[in-house]
Amino acid sequence: MKKIVIYILSTFILTWSMWGILATTGSGITSPAAQAIIAASMWLPSLGLLITWLLTNKERILGASLKPLIKKNVRNYLIAWFLPALLTALGSILFFMVFPKQFDPQMSSFYALMQPAMESGQIAEDMVSTIVIAQIIFAVTAAPFINIVFALGEEIGWRGFLYPALCKTTSKPKAILISGLIWGMWHAPITALGHNYGLGYWGYPWMGIVAMCVFCVSYGAFVAYLTDKTGSIWPAALAHGAINACGGLPLYFVKDSTQTYQILGPAISGILAGIPLLCVGVVCIIKLRSEQVSES
Repeated sequence: MKKIVIYILSTFILTWSMWGILATTGSGITSPAAQAIIAASMWLPSLGLLITWLLTNKERILGASLKPLIKKNVRNYLIAWFLPALLTALGSILFFMVFPKQFDPQMSSFYALMQPAMESGQIAEDMVSTIVIAQIIFAVTAAPFINIVFALGEEIGWRGFLYPALCKTTSKPKAILISGLIWGMWHAPITALGHNYGLGYWGYPWMGIVAMCVFCVSYGAFVAYLTDKTGSIWPAALAHGAINACGGLPLYFVKDSTQTYQILGPAISGILAGIPLLCVGVVCIIKLRSEQVSES
């Protein structure tokens, strides 16, 4: 338990301090500099783990392997790679079924965003839809592997250490719930700054923090299951990179650009659009619980 407490404190202090500095700049989170800071902060859970290791007699601390272990786990790697895109699609379909007037196949908001580039002649108007299609293909295929560079920084800490460490003190379902809530609360400052949900939704910022905790528990269950089944951190990192790559793709097709609905979707982090992911998370928790009971 001592290691867990040191890890949580060091990781939260490091990250919240960095995001606190970001908040004082007043430049928001959309600038290139802010995005670079957010990306870099994904490695702070690993730095927090290093601090924990240094403060606890330098004992073995990881509960999952840093080796990819691909040969025996091809199926799980494919699930980690493609299931996030499928869940994103299902979540957006659910959102647009509930709010059909928000579905905009003409991508008006994105066209408006690209208007300056079209007016300057940098991009032809008929190329905009091609750009979107190319970005979707890239997000589903190559981007998850590129995103591993940053996702691994989080997964070494959350699934490599925290989840296995909690499993030593409680059941796997409780470990998933606790680690997911911690992961969600870790995001609280950046959520309050508008990350994922913007600033204009009902119940800001608390509803955003709650929604992020629900998302992190749901997705945490999925990646914890992958970690358990493979014994490696890498499938979780791939799945994390995949959800970061494709989770926001449905925003291309949303009509309302005022952020009123972002707390609900259509991005997978929304409460409504996240229901398919929540269902997968529940299934993963049930399977891990049954396996744990059969082993005991």
